[in-house]
Amino acid sequence: MIVYVCIPINGRKSGTLEEKKKEAKRQADSIKNQLECQGHEVVTPFDVVSINEEVTDAEALGRCITALRGCEAIYKGAGWRRSKGCQVESITAQVYNIMVVGDEL
Repeated sequence: MIVYVCIPINGRKSGTLEEKKKEAKRQADSIKNQLECQGHEVVTPFDVVSINEEVTDAEALGRCITALRGCEAIYKGAGWRRSKGCQVESITAQVYNIMVVGDEL
């Protein structure tokens, strides 16, 4: 199954944008490793927009939504509810009947 990992990036509690991105990448990589060990193909936001790529939030979210639409399931990582982008991804998954395989508060 192809799983999209939904995690907060800008919606983290503290730190500079660079620090938030690094922490988000660590979270995404950890979840990705767990899901790949279970036999899934995994897409993270950092597979869609590299950590050093300079794009607007809107462009990054648009790319992530496009990637999500190509997946069969979504994994909602810890803190996703604090992120507006994650909320949009969650609603998109709901609208398009994309299965939820994990939902951490």
